[in-house]
Amino acid sequence: MTTTTGEASTGDGRVPPRRSRRLFALPSGIVLVVAIFLPVVKVCGDPAYPIQVPFVWGPYVLGGLVIAMALAGTARGLRGLVITAQAIVALQWGGFGLAMFQDVSGAPWGLLLLAAVVAFWYGTRRGDREQGAANAVIGIGLVCLPWFALFAFDKDGMWGAWVSLGAALAVIGSGLEWRRELRLARTEPVPTARVVA
Repeated sequence: MTTTTGEASTGDGRVPPRRSRRLFALPSGIVLVVAIFLPVVKVCGDPAYPIQVPFVWGPYVLGGLVIAMALAGTARGLRGLVITAQAIVALQWGGFGLAMFQDVSGAPWGLLLLAAVVAFWYGTRRGDREQGAANAVIGIGLVCLPWFALFAFDKDGMWGAWVSLGAALAVIGSGLEWRRELRLARTEPVPTARVVA
């Protein structure tokens, strides 16, 4: 039996856990999780660490989900991880978006954040479960990128923000590679013509 990706399936929804496209996502997810312990910005001259502020943990938890998706062994497990990522993006970025509407000047930013939540949800619902997971990895990198850029390019930004920004870029790249390999796996090779005497 084959899946829609043209690869062998065990028939019980299991997805082969050791795939090169997933392993690309593993290091970038690990770096993103570790970055929660790195100094991101100076506050009153002292370095501030994300681990100290629970309401900014969202991007780092998403990094943990990238790791989990890279290691997931079943299609059902992948789907559960994608749903968890959708919930975190909705709570973190949707919450920030709604908070922006408290001031008229913040409304455009609020709309942008809410649009990012809708785009993330829509992108992760497309295709089969594996494609949805690949799209989720790309989306995680895309929603984290501007967040880390705000700190990295701030005058008080510290090296941890640059590590986080680099990890977000690597997450995007690994998701694009995952999706590219899925597309290649779907392309059935043309059988070689043989002359039978």
